[in-house]
Amino acid sequence: MKILIVSNIFHPDHEGGAEKVARRTAEALSVEHDVHVLCTKNNTINYGVENLNYKIERIHYRNIYQYSVKQTSKNLLSKIVWHIINSINGVDKKEISGIFTKIKPDVVYLHNSLAFIPQLTHYCSINNIPICLHLHDYSFLCPKTSMFDHGKNCAQQCVTCKALTLPARRSLSSVKSVIAVSKYLKNKYQRHELLSNMKWHVVRNIENKRSKVPLHKKKPTDNQSIKIGYIGAITPVKGISKLIESFISISNINLRLYIAGSGNTEYVNELKTLSQNFPIIWMGQVQPDVFYNDIDCVVVSSLWHEPQALVVVEAINRGIPIVATRRGGNTEMITEYKAGMLYEPNNNNELINILKEISSYSRHGWRASIPNKYPGLEKANQLAVNEYKKYYQTIEEILVGCVTKQ
Repeated sequence: MKILIVSNIFHPDHEGGAEKVARRTAEALSVEHDVHVLCTKNNTINYGVENLNYKIERIHYRNIYQYSVKQTSKNLLSKIVWHIINSINGVDKKEISGIFTKIKPDVVYLHNSLAFIPQLTHYCSINNIPICLHLHDYSFLCPKTSMFDHGKNCAQQCVTCKALTLPARRSLSSVKSVIAVSKYLKNKYQRHELLSNMKWHVVRNIENKRSKVPLHKKKPTDNQSIKIGYIGAITPVKGISKLIESFISISNINLRLYIAGSGNTEYVNELKTLSQNFPIIWMGQVQPDVFYNDIDCVVVSSLWHEPQALVVVEAINRGIPIVATRRGGNTEMITEYKAGMLYEPNNNNELINILKEISSYSRHGWRASIPNKYPGLEKANQLAVNEYKKYYQTIEEILVGCVTKQ
């Protein structure tokens, strides 16, 4: 089967969770299938020779600034213009046509790909090429993809969001199957009556790694402070400032907070100033294995209804307990596997009380308590490899189903 995977950006461009999933899917499917990837070209990167099992087609993105998952400072007018262009004319339809003529895919597999819509989806509709749409966020409901504005989650689409997502929503007639990374995400789209007539699948994100030694069996590098960790984008919607404020308020020498990730320079510097003189370590952009190597507990502090963060899977696979907000789809795996504690982010005391409870343990004592407090973590760690194989089998079956429906 010839599969065309489409992603706004692709490795080695800076990856978010959705981009990692797209790359890993390309790697896995290319073992048995003829896989091609279509993405935008970043003019600042020298891609060189890429020796991969799949082929990558990069095309020019026609907008006032590049597509990126990294947060940069842009003025309001620039953002408005960028979103308007992105919604109707991000790529050249002649380039799209040329690539399809060259590849002749049996199925198109869309990840985060609004840069190519509606040109690509219109082409598929006209030429009767089936599409599988893999949803990682609310991009067909909200141009910012988060449905979060002015410090609050949006219950409904605003007029601006409806207008800017209308071209994309109108172009989805060739979609045969929809994959959502959580039940929450699926329900959100269905409540807005979008893609309601399509075949839906809930396929949670997975990771191809697990720790051979779960956290409770690992000897910590020292028996000093318990290490609390945050890894991900450093943005307001991720609730990182509330996490820092809660951590500072308890002033407990038995805890240290490690923050890994990147974000808008001005915002990051503001948070660093706030955290001065406290045991808060800024790690910058690091590989997940470097971050998780000696972390005792991971915090997922999202304020928005995040569909499913990869950090949840990464922590569970390593046997690391999670403290997370009661928001979106992140709660599903944590609850199912009894993998941590949940808190209401609008109630500062809830997170503070959780941090105080953790700080009451010695570092050895905290790790020793994990099997009793979070019994699902060891089971999840043991299942990780089988779940990984099952994940790609499921994706393959869904894609085959899209083709056979034609």
